[in-house]
Amino acid sequence: MARGSSAEPGERKLTTHPQGKKGVSISRQKYDVMSAAILRSLRGRGGVPVQVVRQEVEGDLQGKFEGSISW
Repeated sequence: MARGSSAEPGERKLTTHPQGKKGVSISRQKYDVMSAAILRSLRGRGGVPVQVVRQEVEGDLQGKFEGSISW
């Protein structure tokens, strides 16, 4: 389970896909933790390659996140 979120247990978030494909339903807690890590990586910077953000988020959440970080 993701840690550090105030979402209710069992609450879900339906994701969207930039190409209009069907999104997936994920735990709101995991969504909130991942979203915060991505925003920390981007804060105060101009354009950042997605590969750099992915590496930083994986490092930030290593051992703090249950499930696939890179997904």
